Amino acid sequence: SMIYDVNVTGTENVIKACVKHGIRKLVYCSTYNAVYTGKKELRGVIEAQCSYPCSNDYYDNYSRTKSLAEQMVLKSASSDLYTAAIRPAAIYGDGELRHLPRILNLVRQGLAFFAVGHENVLCDWIYADNLVNALVLAAESLPKHSGEAYFVSDDNPVNNFHFLGQLTEGLGYANCFTFYVPTVIMFYLGYLIEIIHNLVAKHIYNFAPFLTRAEVLKVGVTHYAN
Repeated sequence: SMIYDVNVTGTENVIKACVKHGIRKLVYCSTYNAVYTGKKELRGVIEAQCSYPCSNDYYDNYSRTKSLAEQMVLKSASSDLYTAAIRPAAIYGDGELRHLPRILNLVRQGLAFFAVGHENVLCDWIYADNLVNALVLAAESLPKHSGEAYFVSDDNPVNNFHFLGQLTEGLGYANCFTFYVPTVIMFYLGYLIEIIHNLVAKHIYNFAPFLTRAEVLKVGVTHYAN
C-alpha cells in the first residue's frame, strides 16, 4: 500500500542514501503511536517502559508502518551513521494540516456534536515549533545516545475535547464537545464503519471512513509520557 511504500520503503531508501553519501546523522520523525495501540492506558511513561507491540496489535497501518520504520532507523545506528527517533504527540500550530482543519470541517458541517470517552481522559499535544526544536536538539546531541527514541510533547496532558473545544471557540465556533459517548461504543461503531468501508470500497465506491477503531483509541484512552 502507499502507506507502507512511504513509511517503510521510503525510510529504507533514506537510510541507504545516508550510508551511500556519507551522511553521519539521521533523525526520524516518528509518533507516539509507534508504541501505543490503545489497548491499555499509558500514564506518565518513559521510553524504557514502552516496548514495541506485536504487528497484529495495531488497529491501523499508519501506526504499524511508523513503528517498523522507527525500528529500522534505530537499528541502523553505527559508527558511520548516528540515528535518533523523535516521537511527537498530536501536533497543532502553524502548518498543521490534519487535526484542526479536519475538526473545523466537521464543526462547519454540524457533525462534531459529541466527544469520545470521558472528560478525565488525558493525552499529550505538541506545538509545531516545539516539535521543530526537538528535532534540531536531537540532531545536535548526536552521536551521544545514538539509536535512541524520545517522546516529545508540551508536557501538559489535557483532555482532547477540552483542548479542541478551546481552539474552535477561539476561531468563533461554539464548543460542540460537551456530550461524551463511551469509548467502547465508539470503538465498535468504528469497527462497523471499517467493515462497511472494506465491502463498499472493493465493489462500489472507495471512500475514506470518517471513523476508525484506531482514531477512537487515540482520543478516547489516556496516554501521555513523562
